[in-house]
Amino acid sequence: MTPNNHLEVTLITPTGKIYETTNAKVVIAPAVRGEVAILPKHAPLFTKLNPGEITVKDETGIHNFAVFGGFMDVNPDSQVTIMADFAQRSEKIDLLAAEKAKAEAERLMQHQAKYSKDEFTRLELTLKQALFAIKMVEKSKRKRI
Repeated sequence: MTPNNHLEVTLITPTGKIYETTNAKVVIAPAVRGEVAILPKHAPLFTKLNPGEITVKDETGIHNFAVFGGFMDVNPDSQVTIMADFAQRSEKIDLLAAEKAKAEAERLMQHQAKYSKDEFTRLELTLKQALFAIKMVEKSKRKRI
């Protein structure tokens, strides 16, 4: 259980825990029905997440994470668990790698007949993730200006 004026936040992906704090003041997330801000003592909530950016403000500063798919669970004890299909600190996204993945996926998708439906679906997901990463880098650059 967290102190009265704080949130306990955990961000996990299939590859492991990305972030954890017990003293967050607010979590802003791209819920499926629009952006939500979670404060201590928030009503219980379980929501699907849209691709976007999660912002966590705690005593050490502001932490931004690009997330691509997943869910967020807020319980009455001010615990916020974010289970993302993909998540990365926004400032650590490698723009060159994302652009390269985008170009490669687009190149491979031109030969759709060579792939099974599942393989082509994976290529589409790779392309969507690359485009999302590029968008997050561009958004991060605009914030710094």
